[in-house]
Amino acid sequence: MSIVLNIANVLGLLLLILGFLYLLTLLFKKVFSKHKEKSFFHKLVYRLLVILSGTLICYVVSLNSIELNNKNTINSSVDNPSAITMNLHQNAEVKYLYDNKYVSLSFDNSVPSFRIKAIPSKNIKIVTIQKYKNAFMVNTVETTETIIKYSD
Repeated sequence: MSIVLNIANVLGLLLLILGFLYLLTLLFKKVFSKHKEKSFFHKLVYRLLVILSGTLICYVVSLNSIELNNKNTINSSVDNPSAITMNLHQNAEVKYLYDNKYVSLSFDNSVPSFRIKAIPSKNIKIVTIQKYKNAFMVNTVETTETIIKYSD
């Protein structure tokens, strides 16, 4: 589904750009031409339909978003904890969901860092939800569920 949305959005943007370029050339021909064109109205309607179809395609794509779900399981021990890294996208709206009893969130120079209380035989879950636009300007929601399993 993500490939279809990416292609549709690129097609919609291309139709918008071409429609506006064709409309500008038609208007320049109308203003600066000495002879009158008989089919000006038909050409104008055609260009406006191209612009309208590009706008509708982009609107439909903006209503639908790509949803990515990732699950990570990290096995760690209380005596020797493992480092956890998360990939954050640029200009993303990020939400973190976690258990406040065992996890605390702090920001060091706008970089989020988690402090986790390691308890033996306890699974701790951290969920990261990122909302951003991908390279094709399609809304994307990426949910990453990280489960940390502590052993004795």
